[in-house]
Amino acid sequence: QRFTESLRDAADSQHDIGVLHSDLREFEEALLSYEGELGFKKLEVGDKHREVANVLETIGETCFKLGDFEKAMSMFTEALEMKESCCGEESVEYATSLNNIGNLYFALKRYDNALKAFELSLNIKKKELGGDDIQVASIQNNIGSVYYTKGEYDHAVEAYEETLRVRRIELGSLNPSTGGALNNLADAYLKNGDRELALDSYTDALELWKEVRGPKSLEVTKTMEGIANVYVEKGEYEEAMQNYLSAYEINEANLDENHPTIAKTLEHIGLVHVAKNERNEAMNVLQEVLRLKRMRLGDEHIEVAKTWAHIGELLVKEGEYNRGVRTCEQSLKIKAGLYGNDSIEVAKAEHEIGNIYSLAGGDDDFDCAL
Repeated sequence: QRFTESLRDAADSQHDIGVLHSDLREFEEALLSYEGELGFKKLEVGDKHREVANVLETIGETCFKLGDFEKAMSMFTEALEMKESCCGEESVEYATSLNNIGNLYFALKRYDNALKAFELSLNIKKKELGGDDIQVASIQNNIGSVYYTKGEYDHAVEAYEETLRVRRIELGSLNPSTGGALNNLADAYLKNGDRELALDSYTDALELWKEVRGPKSLEVTKTMEGIANVYVEKGEYEEAMQNYLSAYEINEANLDENHPTIAKTLEHIGLVHVAKNERNEAMNVLQEVLRLKRMRLGDEHIEVAKTWAHIGELLVKEGEYNRGVRTCEQSLKIKAGLYGNDSIEVAKAEHEIGNIYSLAGGDDDFDCAL
């Protein structure tokens, strides 16, 4: 018995060290500690035990964070099989393992596999815990994320609505998880074309985040940008600009100059200037976005390509077809390097350049040999 207690103490010590490393984002060191815990745990309780399965899952989660998806899948699968044997296929523990596998499939962009795992997990947890349990809401949120990523926004809305309902019951209306559910639901409403519902959800989220995180928090700026996106969809550009500018001012005060969020918000501002035909302002902003993106991401990043394309489109609107083509070709070159000449992205970029040639067909100053 004393030997068993020593093994348990050793396993617990390795676990605590692993948690400390994980909190510090030192995942390689954490992995070594968790693997040490696994060895002691097997000596303590045997090779096939739910506590061993729990350690396997912790190792899998750490491998996931390290980007070692193959080893993560191996750990999650072994844990699932062990929980099936130790706990049964209808147990909450088994459902938790299914959810972990679903998260991994989602990261691997194997969305149908992810959805199957999440739905199996959901059915078990609903049966065992009831439909209003917070764990059930978490899986509903995962299902919503799969549908959203697949572009099936009506199904995403259903899942996110259920997530929000349960979180409001279990966590209250002023909880960060409830705020996250509101933002997700608003995003799905907007993609589904339900602009007023999106605006209502973003507005509710904004009030929540101001209360929970403060009026200058990054959650507030993210939600302001969501509200601005709705106004852009509605063609109400003054309201959109006001929200983007408010978000930009907060982000500028809280983040480094070259933080990607700064460039993203500025790009939204530039595109609203484009929509309002304020071309000088738009050009100044988009050139600043390009500078920030190149400084942070390098010259060959897809985000840089997107901004080159926006600048090219603006030049074409100003009738500067030669410069517009040259600028769009910068975007095309980056996309070809990233995705290959036969990719959809390159085909779309070539199509846009072809449209410029068509637009400029009657312009004597346009060099068709470009």
